[in-house]
Amino acid sequence: MTTPTISVIVLAHDRRQYLTAAIDSLLQQDLDRNRFEIIVVKNFADEAIDARLEREGVHWVRCDEVPISAKVAEGIRQSQGAVLTFLEDDDLYETSRLRQIWESFQADPQLGFYRNRFTYIGADGKPLRSSDIRAFRLRRITKTNRVVLRPETKLQETNRLIGQYPDFNLSSSAIHRRVVDTIASVLTRVEVTIDTLLFFAALVAECSILLDGDALTRYRVHGESSTLAGSGSPDARIDKLLQFADLTERDYLIIREFVATFHRETALRLIDARIWVNRLTRLFRSPDSQRRGFLALLRDVRPLADTYPVREDLVGVVGILPFLVSPSLGRRLYHRQVSVR
Repeated sequence: MTTPTISVIVLAHDRRQYLTAAIDSLLQQDLDRNRFEIIVVKNFADEAIDARLEREGVHWVRCDEVPISAKVAEGIRQSQGAVLTFLEDDDLYETSRLRQIWESFQADPQLGFYRNRFTYIGADGKPLRSSDIRAFRLRRITKTNRVVLRPETKLQETNRLIGQYPDFNLSSSAIHRRVVDTIASVLTRVEVTIDTLLFFAALVAECSILLDGDALTRYRVHGESSTLAGSGSPDARIDKLLQFADLTERDYLIIREFVATFHRETALRLIDARIWVNRLTRLFRSPDSQRRGFLALLRDVRPLADTYPVREDLVGVVGILPFLVSPSLGRRLYHRQVSVR
């Protein structure tokens, strides 16, 4: 592989207040500017923002479709780099992120997928405290070890992914174009879990995977986040989270269909485990969940108990117990956690 160039695809829909800070974090990178391009895909025109992009030589394109996958696909079509990485408008890069991506792909010609650790920040850009993270039911990702999965052994080493959350947070991912080409037929069918699709595409491809222990992305937590449903009354947030779980289920089934074509049993079990965790989460949130639903999930999880998605969510598995004693008690406990914000 020749020395890679990087295409950074910035994704924005409606929101404007964070976009300038996101662009600033790219312009402050310590990688030579001629080694990466910036492409902004957004659904709005803004005189001040667009003038800034033009001054800085940043290309932008309009895409009015709501699903993030449509904007990702458009950004890929507009890009020229061998390596593609992404930045959602409300997230930020640390100064060295693109350089570390560039060096990683240069050092390993087989590298197909890269992911770095991230930290949480609030709407004001300041780091979140541990209590803030717990209030939003977010996982504090503390593992700092570097994990390399080689093409010939990666499916036998998936236990090394426990606690790494490799298929979460698009702004922490980078992928080689040759891997992206394999998902062209399913990319725009997946609406919200592009990060999971990219990881599983790399898992079944003939490439290596690198999980960088350095925290190089700042993940912003705020009230407008669809993933966290952080604004409104507790009941309104629950409704939003239920809708998101339904979209996630649909996406995961599409990803499962894609993975099945490669006949990799281990990868198939991992996406099945992701589906199981999402269904468990949905039952926690549902106002009409019943004890039999949790019992059925416990039966379903037995053949998946050794997979990293289930093992990293053991707290959720233990959380079934109050629902088995009394679904109404379990719901009260869960809703109390949601309502602390």
